[in-house]
Amino acid sequence: MKIFSLGEKQIIDQTKSGRTTVAVIGFGYVGASIGALLARNNKVIAVDVNPTIINAVNAGKSPINEPDVESLISDALSKGNIRATAEMSEACNADVILVTVGTPLGKNYEPNIDYIKDVSEKLGTLIKNGAMIILKSTVTPGTTEDAVKTILEEKSGLKAGKDFGLAFCPERLAEGSAIRDLKKLPIIIGGIEKNSADKAAAFWRSNGFATTKVSSAKTAEMAKLADNLWIDLNIALANELAMLCERMNIDVGEVIDAANTLPKGSSMVNILYPGCGVGGSCLTKDPWFVYHLGKKTGLNLKTPKTSREVNEAMPAHTVDLVRKSLAASGKKMKGSRIAVLGIAFKGGTGDVRNTPVKDILEILKSEGCTATSHDSWVSEEDAQAIAGITVKTAEQAAQGADCILIATDHPEFRSLDLKRLRAVAAEDCCIVEGRIIFGPEKATQNGFRYAGIGKPAGDGAYG
Repeated sequence: MKIFSLGEKQIIDQTKSGRTTVAVIGFGYVGASIGALLARNNKVIAVDVNPTIINAVNAGKSPINEPDVESLISDALSKGNIRATAEMSEACNADVILVTVGTPLGKNYEPNIDYIKDVSEKLGTLIKNGAMIILKSTVTPGTTEDAVKTILEEKSGLKAGKDFGLAFCPERLAEGSAIRDLKKLPIIIGGIEKNSADKAAAFWRSNGFATTKVSSAKTAEMAKLADNLWIDLNIALANELAMLCERMNIDVGEVIDAANTLPKGSSMVNILYPGCGVGGSCLTKDPWFVYHLGKKTGLNLKTPKTSREVNEAMPAHTVDLVRKSLAASGKKMKGSRIAVLGIAFKGGTGDVRNTPVKDILEILKSEGCTATSHDSWVSEEDAQAIAGITVKTAEQAAQGADCILIATDHPEFRSLDLKRLRAVAAEDCCIVEGRIIFGPEKATQNGFRYAGIGKPAGDGAYG
């Protein structure tokens, strides 16, 4: 029976017996991660318009590059617990419908909810009494109640909160640890009314997830944006500290480690670490959603705009470190060979969504550099699309390089043989770290000039 028409004990019993069907509409990063995990205990219908995603899931493959997702999908397929389709109509008989479609950034920094509206209109013609609809796409506060609820009721003739449930439960996943995060982090639940919140919470708990209920869907929507604004602001703080420390010949990593020993409130000061830019789908857009929301309500919010401007400027700052390092060797940007190690925006993942490496490469090429990239985590298709010239090993990338730029902190980069890289690189080659792997001492000991974000120049570096 459909979740919204059941009591909490019935929901738990139905899920534990494997009789609950969940439709996941939008099987990209979020949808595939949560759908793969839910398919352990439920029948999952993956609905997506992309034939590549559909074919991958129906072959037991993961449509995303994320640890553990493929093994979960493969296992679920062997048990008959998952299948993919392009037909939205197949979602109509599901007990729970999760909406995880994208919300891209509009040209004026406003959230584009066209995909959500389209799905809502189609679902409105399909849903039946007792369905539990949960929106997980990142949106601005009020979207679930003002847009989704209105469309569903108009198209279906049913009443939300009476005939079907409607709640917002934001995704809280980090690339490279999505499955672990889903198992560990509480799911925030905001219903359009109490019954919707209670039934949504019972569904998540019946699948072993911790939950945190808030008073409304609007509150849950704002909590998601607050999380990502905090992260983006924290990174912006670290990046500005890093640029200041570079000029003062101070190691920002040492500063941050010391600063983070201060107790504050119920935890500790927790300044994150700087880097060559921010990527992914959330941090690059959610602060702009908050900024737009401020404009809409008559506020000129400064922090979202500031964090985005600081973090969006880091690729250019990284290239400036390259420029200064080359100049210290008497070399110009034009004609220099740059080995870029890392294409993904985050170490230990193959995720290239909004990777700052794309901007770095574009700036390097615009200034006449020849850039060769290496990233074994990234698919060949994605690597070609972002970087163009790619090679299979770091050593191949470093061949004849005037500068080796560390753009992603992949774990295997820490064990690179710097002596070997120095032997194949050009004379007076420098290492520039957009993500700190080696630090100045190790780099200069192996014969490289060195510069790194937030690092003191040290002997043999450009400063």
